[in-house]
Amino acid sequence: IGVKVTFGNVPFSTFVDALQYASAVGEVINNSWVFSGYAVGEPTDPDFASWYRALDTAVKYGRWGLGDIVVFAAGNDRADANTVALQPITANPDVIAVAASDPDGEVASYSNPGPGLLVAAIGDNVAVPLPGGDSYGFGYGTSYAAPTVSAIVSLILSVNPGLGWRDVQEIL
Repeated sequence: IGVKVTFGNVPFSTFVDALQYASAVGEVINNSWVFSGYAVGEPTDPDFASWYRALDTAVKYGRWGLGDIVVFAAGNDRADANTVALQPITANPDVIAVAASDPDGEVASYSNPGPGLLVAAIGDNVAVPLPGGDSYGFGYGTSYAAPTVSAIVSLILSVNPGLGWRDVQEIL
């Protein structure tokens, strides 16, 4: 299932609605978005209370009480000294923050570091289908690494659907 939210002049409630919808119809929720600026999205900020309520509902009640698995691209701002620790939404322990690596397993030069990272996946020169489906292009970024982790999580759950969201994090 794809739930596309276009950045621009959309209210933040659109992101909350997307999370609520994805949680109602899916089990693994992949996110490839982040706000610019440091510390945007603090849990104490009332403007983000609805996001944190929706996230809490997803991990507590999704998958019949086992919790949905919420995956987040960690961001591509290492050169600007950005870290997962400065991005409260991706630093939240309820989500799986995914860094990007190169094909040799080294940290990608752009991938945000930080203590909230759980895993890394290849994010450099990832082949992606281009519109129309007749050819491929190549991209890079944590937004290319996070779907790999989401797919792995889906495979884990296909083998053992009785795992809780924390179990999945532990396995990863």
